[in-house]
Amino acid sequence: MAESHVVTALVTKRAEMAGLIEHHRKEMGRLAVDLAHLDATLKLFSPEILPPIMFRPPGRTWGQAVRWQRVSRAGGGRV
Repeated sequence: MAESHVVTALVTKRAEMAGLIEHHRKEMGRLAVDLAHLDATLKLFSPEILPPIMFRPPGRTWGQAVRWQRVSRAGGGRV
């Protein structure tokens, strides 16, 4: 049987890591909203500018992500 102080330390470390993950997920969500606002403002001042893709949406290749961004910025259809 494992030593109780080892198990306690591991459980504590796991809880700490889970908390960090949750914190960073929330921060990423906040940053994504800020980025969307910045993109919208940029589009107001210069509609022809296509901001670079900084991250790839899950389940898409980079090529699909670029096509998705161009179509979504143009306001049309599905990719």
